[in-house]
Amino acid sequence: MRPLRRSLQLTGKRSYSITLPKGWVSAQGLKTGDSLILEVCEDGTIRVKPEMRGPTRENSKFIINDTALIGRDVLAAYLMGYDNIVIEAKKPLSQENVKNVKMVIRGLAGAEIIDEGENRIEIQILLDSGAVEPMKVLSRQNSLVKSMINDAFLSIINVNNERAMKVLGRDEEVDRHYFTLVRVVRAAMKDPVIASELKLNALQLMDIRLVAKFIEDVGDRAANMASHTLLEGFKGFSDEMNELLGNLNEVLITLQNSAFEAFTNEDLKLATEVIKARERVINLITKISKLQEPTASPTKSATMILLNADAINLNQVDIADIVAPAKRTALQ
Repeated sequence: MRPLRRSLQLTGKRSYSITLPKGWVSAQGLKTGDSLILEVCEDGTIRVKPEMRGPTRENSKFIINDTALIGRDVLAAYLMGYDNIVIEAKKPLSQENVKNVKMVIRGLAGAEIIDEGENRIEIQILLDSGAVEPMKVLSRQNSLVKSMINDAFLSIINVNNERAMKVLGRDEEVDRHYFTLVRVVRAAMKDPVIASELKLNALQLMDIRLVAKFIEDVGDRAANMASHTLLEGFKGFSDEMNELLGNLNEVLITLQNSAFEAFTNEDLKLATEVIKARERVINLITKISKLQEPTASPTKSATMILLNADAINLNQVDIADIVAPAKRTALQ
């Protein structure tokens, strides 16, 4: 939003006043007589915010009548920032519908069913967007996917089904963090008060949203790799191929850590190293690919594993790409 100019007015003998933009007042749902909080900041600026915000918002309740895509509708309402989601069906909800809703809710931070009937389910979202620290959530998400990459490769190299199942379980936690971040970022983009509480501007919020998606996709790709271990008849690869897979594992874990560190610290040098390392990853994938037979069966083929490993690296490069252009602009 462009800066607005206002003239300082003398009110009485000791106080001064300025007018507030009508659009801002409307967006905050304020009316004559409402109280505002004025906070004098260390840099000399004054921050203005409503004394209270939250459950009185007009969009705090979302009603779902159609059960065709009931799970997706619940997720969409959550991501859009609704605090109360009510499913009201004309006919009794099927067991499949109820199961679907409960499965979705398990993956949403702060979501709880507070009322359940034959044709009605009410969900309350107990998540204060202003109290969430996006960078901490993002850091936790990144830590999870690093462990997922490692365990996915080790499950393949050692043919360890238990380790593979752990990767699939962590994927659900990564998704939960991603949904939380999307909800918080959307809320902050719509509500300047929340953005102010988070101490993040619009550009930072957009970058966090992008990086969260890249990290979430890394988790999905690692889960896809681990699922190869669970294929019926999978007995592992040759020692030579396993050694190269181990090398690829180490490279990808290092790059995941470097890409995230470059983003959080706005480190152009480190971001550039991640981007340049793309060639090394391609070379490793090519070497592994040449070791397998062209007509190998799905259980003996590493193609699916390599495709997902390549996608992981592309996400890492995408994270680094967010850092590089912004930093170069700042340096010019």
